[in-house]
Amino acid sequence: MSYLLSIIAGWMLVFGLVLAIVAIVAYKRASSKRLLMVAGAFIVFLVKGIFLALYAFDIGPDVLLLSSALDLAILTLLAFSVLKP
Repeated sequence: MSYLLSIIAGWMLVFGLVLAIVAIVAYKRASSKRLLMVAGAFIVFLVKGIFLALYAFDIGPDVLLLSSALDLAILTLLAFSVLKP
């Protein structure tokens, strides 16, 4: 199970980093506050991947509560980026 968790955490880190970079570049080109919120959501996703990787390698604490809080932050940022006029 830890092997599978390590693979998933690695992919989360890669995708989070790539998507955060793409969103930041898009923000610099368009200067839209919505894109800034999306970039923030992807950065929080990257942080979640870091905590999950630390947990997978038995370095960090149990991340269930932290992961849920970060999921809430990601969903909030994405919701504001879509719903804000």
